[in-house]
Amino acid sequence: MVIFVLSLFHYSGFILVTFLIFLVKVSKKSFMIFGIWASMILIYSAHYRSPFTIVTKEIQIFDTYRYLVNSIPLFIAGIFHGEVRPIFNSWYTKGLIYSCGIVSLIYSLNSINTYMEEEEYNYHSPSLLVLNDYNNHTVLDVYPLISMLDFYGSNSIGVRLLDSVTLKSNKNREVLVLNRFDSKPIADWINKRDTLVKLNAPYLYLLRPKK
Repeated sequence: MVIFVLSLFHYSGFILVTFLIFLVKVSKKSFMIFGIWASMILIYSAHYRSPFTIVTKEIQIFDTYRYLVNSIPLFIAGIFHGEVRPIFNSWYTKGLIYSCGIVSLIYSLNSINTYMEEEEYNYHSPSLLVLNDYNNHTVLDVYPLISMLDFYGSNSIGVRLLDSVTLKSNKNREVLVLNRFDSKPIADWINKRDTLVKLNAPYLYLLRPKK
């Protein structure tokens, strides 16, 4: 939760949006909206997990973008339903509010676009190659739930957890190894009777028995 709040005040986060709240007095209606927004952030921060978060046991500001961007419209709605402080109730102040809102929106969209590009590279592009070229294979995945979701509707792809036991088990056909973020020492787990070939997708390998 702390890092989510920090990202609202950090220069690389959403400080322009946060600045707008100092221009208004909270009304009854905006208070309710801010309450819903705060609950939304609390739920996000309570359940969010990623491989990096699990390994390092910490979360970075970049990891909050996906969820904070979803909540920013609600945050801005709370601001616009507040009462503009008399000292700021002028045309140039209103222009400042709209300008900050537009700049923040552009920055937020750019941030979420960066996040989506990373997600596409790390998660979906390996799955796309599997679906297109290896859809009758078994996939050993560090995070099998991700593969199960990506392969939903494809009955020919078997998904199993990638660990030392499954990798060392006897195989009479080639299988795919999806070592996301190269987080497992798969090179140390391979039997001498198997060969590991890197495929043209991030973290994706083909494991085939030697003839």
